[in-house]
Amino acid sequence: MAVPYSFATQTGSIPLSQLDSNFSTAITLGNTAVVLGNTYSTIGNLTLSNVTISSGNVSINVSNVSTINTVTLTVTGNETVGGNVTITGNVSVNVANVTTLNATSSTITGNESVLGNVTVSGNSTVSINQSVSGNVSVTGNVSTAKLTSTNDASISGLTVGKGGGSIGTNTVVGNGALAATATVGYMTAVGYQAAAASTSGPNEAFGYQALKTNSTGSNNTAIGSFSLLSNTTGQFNIAVGRDALQANTTASSNTAVGYLAGYSNTTGTYLTVLGTQAGYSNTTGNYGTYIGHQAGYYATGNYNTVLGGVAFNAASNTGTDSVAIGTSSLGNNTSGSYNTAVGRSSGVSITTSGYNTLIGYLAGQVLATGSGGNIHIGTQTNASSSTATNELVIAPNGNTGKGNNTGFIANSSGIYQGNNSTIWSVTSDQRIKENIVTLENGLSTIMALRPVEFDYIETKKHDISFIAQEFQKVLPGQVTEHAASPTEKEIAGTDTLLGLTPNLVPYLVKAIQELKAEFDAYKATHP
Repeated sequence: MAVPYSFATQTGSIPLSQLDSNFSTAITLGNTAVVLGNTYSTIGNLTLSNVTISSGNVSINVSNVSTINTVTLTVTGNETVGGNVTITGNVSVNVANVTTLNATSSTITGNESVLGNVTVSGNSTVSINQSVSGNVSVTGNVSTAKLTSTNDASISGLTVGKGGGSIGTNTVVGNGALAATATVGYMTAVGYQAAAASTSGPNEAFGYQALKTNSTGSNNTAIGSFSLLSNTTGQFNIAVGRDALQANTTASSNTAVGYLAGYSNTTGTYLTVLGTQAGYSNTTGNYGTYIGHQAGYYATGNYNTVLGGVAFNAASNTGTDSVAIGTSSLGNNTSGSYNTAVGRSSGVSITTSGYNTLIGYLAGQVLATGSGGNIHIGTQTNASSSTATNELVIAPNGNTGKGNNTGFIANSSGIYQGNNSTIWSVTSDQRIKENIVTLENGLSTIMALRPVEFDYIETKKHDISFIAQEFQKVLPGQVTEHAASPTEKEIAGTDTLLGLTPNLVPYLVKAIQELKAEFDAYKATHP
């Protein structure tokens, strides 16, 4: 058959003997219907224009078909189309095996199996059930009811599939996600480079570079961009929020929820962090709990429990074993440890003082340094000084302690004992005493004291007692000096006042004994 050959109009069967391997010159089919039987044909360069090719079982091996220009092109049966093919126009392809399909506008319908590397360019509609084996690249807009690929697919640069290792229980969506060759399944990576280096699992990573450098760490959950970014071998961590636990490397069993929550932690373990920038500076501290906006922001010590916005968050805070509950509680602590502060701004001025227990709004507000060991219970209770030590204050409404090693319990209507006793019980066992001698001068001591009644200047309360300065001359051991309250300082013009710890019962007993002896002696001489 002479070549080239042109079919301008419809023609009947073409003997296959005329389409042999020597038929390599370009052939053009115009408005022509070509019917091929159960045949095999090798064709070189071919241009098809407005052509319908219908057949039974036909294999068309096209070495270089650069263009198929068509308004309607229908290919049916079990065909193989090989080579580099560009299809333009409205295309319906029902095939068993298509190795390469380049189309600017294409429609694929029916139940087809597409094998090999497939590129679909332009606006394409893929409907019903499609099975694709190989690498799939799709550019343009694609609508599909079901598309199945045995290998990972790339859609506009987005990887969708199983990731490195191609383990069936792994789910990957994102460029570079789960890129390393995984050896364990049950991993989910969604986002650019999410869990990119993970080889072991299970792990869940959602977000840009979430869990990116993790290698063998398992049972981690990272949700948010850069969350658990630096983790390598740490396990059982949960990070929710952008940059949550971002610097964590080998630490395990940490939970951080919030933007920058637990951001700087590297090896600290058993942390619970909830709130924006909560526990931000902790690097190696263990067993910390930080809940609230910037709660424990600068804290780095161990065993701290912080609940409240900006609580326990002074710069360079190395304090340990402390509890701060309430906004700004222990807010200026730098190195004080073993403190417990409950209430908004409780212990707010403490920097280095430790071993304090403070309960109430602004409780212990004056305390700052010193050996600590103070107990303040009540709203706005004040320490006698910023360096107070071992001071007990249980009182409402801003009462001030009485100094180091003192206790002060105050209320306007009296303090009651549950057993209705008039005195407190004391330990008086002989076995803990030495240098025991009989008390002398009971009556003379009692006679030297001047009982008085008076009114307090501040409260106008009427009372009875002794004058401390007078009492001190008789029993100096029962007079103490303590800090004055702010109002008492104004009245007395001094920072300290004298107080009494009277223990007069032994003197009274001795005085009665002396009087009894005198009476007995008198009776003996006056029968």
